[in-house]
Amino acid sequence: MNELHSTLLPIFLEEAGDNLKGILGYFQSFKTDRDGDRRELEQAWRCAHTLKGAAGLVRLPRIRELAETLENGLEALLDSQGRPPRARVESLFAALKEMAAQIKAVRAGAAGVPALSPEAAPGLAAREAPEIVAPAAPLSGEVGAPALPAATGEGEASSLQAAPENVCCRFRAGHQEYFLDMKDMAEIAGLPRLVPLPLAPSYILGLISLRGAALPVVDLASLSAPLGRTRPAGHLVVGQAGNERIGFFADDLPSLSPETAGVRVDLKQFVQRFAIKASG
Repeated sequence: MNELHSTLLPIFLEEAGDNLKGILGYFQSFKTDRDGDRRELEQAWRCAHTLKGAAGLVRLPRIRELAETLENGLEALLDSQGRPPRARVESLFAALKEMAAQIKAVRAGAAGVPALSPEAAPGLAAREAPEIVAPAAPLSGEVGAPALPAATGEGEASSLQAAPENVCCRFRAGHQEYFLDMKDMAEIAGLPRLVPLPLAPSYILGLISLRGAALPVVDLASLSAPLGRTRPAGHLVVGQAGNERIGFFADDLPSLSPETAGVRVDLKQFVQRFAIKASG
């Protein structure tokens, strides 16, 4: 867990600051648009979705829960017509404030996670998460406008950077590097005890029990490498698309990355092509 923490958490925190800004931009858009800017709403939804997946990977359940609340709430606003209900917007903004506080606590080591040193995350100081602060009263002259955040620390809304949308999980199997899109990621874990399947193809290493669910584990390298390759201790990359979940064997520690590299694993196509029934 310490190795996972030291490798993945700095990347999570770097991206979290950008994604918080992307969500904050929607709430700030009420300053000039009493209904909120729809483009900012779409961006906020994408950022919440990315934060949810990334928080799950680095085992931060409360942040993942808050990101999921924001994702679902923002998606409901996208599907609705007309002015968003003030109470709904204020409720989502409260979730954003709590999530920002949780991320700040993780950064400082106050949430049961060891604090990161500057050496562990050299670029972090320049990408601090924005402080989420609401004014004491709603904007004057705007009937029904929610209490809105004021930009602090890193400039006004017009200067906020859009959060990256191509964060992925990269891992190696054999001599090939692979990546899974964040939308298909469930978690990264150590490899539990495998239950062999004697009649299964060679690329299926066996089944594992992960929190009560049986998952097949696939070694992608065995699709092209000779039988019986030597495998290191390895890690497990769990992908999920809808109700389908499957584990992929990784030779070394996977990483979160804002850039793709290697072969993209399309989870749905993989399950269909190789007739693997993943567990929900």
